[in-house]
Amino acid sequence: MLDALRKQTGSWIAQIFIGLLVLSFAVWGVSGFFTGFYADTIATVGKTEVSTTAFARGYDQAVQTMTRQTGRPITSEQAQLFGLPGQVLNRLVMQATLDDAAKEYGVGVSDDALAKRIGEDPAFRGPDGSFSRLNFQQALRNVGYTEDQFITDQRDVLLRYQLSSALVSGAHAPTPYLQALHEYRFEERSIEYVVFTADVAGDVGEPSGDELETYFEENKGQWRAPEYRTVSFFEVSPADIADPTEITDEQAQAAYDRAGTEYSKPERRMVSQIIFDNQDDANAAAEAIAQGKSFDEVASERDLSPSDTRIGLVAKTDIIDPKVAETAFSMASGTTSDPIQGGFGWVIVRVDEVQLEETTPFADVAADIKQEIALELAKKRLIQTFDEVEDARAAGETFEEISAKLKLPLHKIEAVDRSGNDMDGRAVADLPAANDFLAGVFESDVAIENDAVRSAESGYVWYEVTDITPDRDRALDEVRDAVVTAWKQARIAERLTAEGDDIRSKVEGGEGLDTIADEMGLTVKTALNFTRNAQAPADLTSAAVEAAFNGPEGHVAVTDGSEGVSKAVLVVTGVFVPPFNADAPELAQARQQLSNQIANDYLQQFIVEKQDKLGVTINQTALQSIVGQVRPGY
Repeated sequence: MLDALRKQTGSWIAQIFIGLLVLSFAVWGVSGFFTGFYADTIATVGKTEVSTTAFARGYDQAVQTMTRQTGRPITSEQAQLFGLPGQVLNRLVMQATLDDAAKEYGVGVSDDALAKRIGEDPAFRGPDGSFSRLNFQQALRNVGYTEDQFITDQRDVLLRYQLSSALVSGAHAPTPYLQALHEYRFEERSIEYVVFTADVAGDVGEPSGDELETYFEENKGQWRAPEYRTVSFFEVSPADIADPTEITDEQAQAAYDRAGTEYSKPERRMVSQIIFDNQDDANAAAEAIAQGKSFDEVASERDLSPSDTRIGLVAKTDIIDPKVAETAFSMASGTTSDPIQGGFGWVIVRVDEVQLEETTPFADVAADIKQEIALELAKKRLIQTFDEVEDARAAGETFEEISAKLKLPLHKIEAVDRSGNDMDGRAVADLPAANDFLAGVFESDVAIENDAVRSAESGYVWYEVTDITPDRDRALDEVRDAVVTAWKQARIAERLTAEGDDIRSKVEGGEGLDTIADEMGLTVKTALNFTRNAQAPADLTSAAVEAAFNGPEGHVAVTDGSEGVSKAVLVVTGVFVPPFNADAPELAQARQQLSNQIANDYLQQFIVEKQDKLGVTINQTALQSIVGQVRPGY
């Protein structure tokens, strides 16, 4: 709700730049530790103070926002790791800097202007669209704001907006800047290219013992064994504890009855209509149909296609006009109605198909209904199971004891790395479908009690690490086959690179790419009129597109092919830059973004210089007192 109350702030200032403002400086250590603060002050900029209440409210809001985003409570340590205290304090110090400058320059906001802004906020409007004091007061209560606090906050917002607008509202992107962006975005290139694979490299043979040993030592990190962990876990989800056999036929029948039309399909008909401006036209059309002219022919004479007349395969309730609906559902399939006066004019209706109402018998869905009921009951029972597990853990019971007592199968993974693979590099089967499971396993340690993580099935997973195998360098004998393969691929890549450099030299020396390709048995391909953001041809990589823009027409480049160990040589055969029009619609958004960025840079420079002049002091004691715990919020 606090975000909703401040929405007007974002919308006003975003029109200029403030939504893009990201201060690059940090407040930590700006002035070190200072004494002499009032107890309720966490920072000062010049003569303007930032209260501990304002910081605590902003910090709580940031923690709660991250909690909602991650789906799990955020600890004080995690909040600090994410940099939330610094982000909140930076924002408040920036605001205080603008507040102090506004005072210095005599910027003010009248009560009338402030009242007008608040009165226009959609969040405070009543059912009639006008300002509702009841909604206003309710909204403030929901976020713990007093009326005076909110008015003061909004007055400060307007002051900052006025000052910021005066400073940078005239910032705009220079035309040469836009032209350079236009040329970068829309320049087109055409190329000819050849791709050659390992066949061109020939047989590279087998490495000698010394060659293999040297190559292995130079690239040992490629075959380093990762850290592995042994972990035990059990999980519970609604599906695990749901028991459809507990649900009686009477309960399922009652649910079936409550579902109403959920298990039935109403009668549907394929309906078309022609609407006429008056009754005479409708009667003339009906007479023509009676004389043998088709419905579609009559529609065609009125410049209507079948898509213009077709309502579709619909239920009676889907037809807006009740008279058309009544007529369509009283006709036989394949018939056309007499003219009727509908809500939008005179109408002739045609019905081409009738699908009768269908109802799925209770017996056909009874099992599914019992499963659904059991799942709903299991969701409630899940909380009880969670508490039972946590109580048992608090009592010191082992995983084995808990799983046996609560009949939760205990699973053990002998070895898993951070990627979820076993020691053979294969994906470990039956890993819990929990977002934080592996991350938690590798943040934990042996004999550490861990919080349960949520599973993808709306359940919980409890786990404990029982052994850790540290990462290590593997010996050559453990990975010899893989090292031999890598050595061969490296030799092939070297030969292909040399071949590519040779082709480039020949082309740069004046020899045609097609001539060279004929000699090598390769095919010359083309890619025409692509931009920097274009997808590369299937046999090239994005690096080839980038290389095509690294030189003028005639530029030759060697890049990797897209499949296996392969190389490509490309020649730029065409360069085209579309004419520049500063007022082109496609540049409007870019112009605004660039103008916002320039305005942001101006404002950031102003704030930094003001802070250097005014001085910024931080009450580290108050800061640590607040961030030392995750507060419940206001």
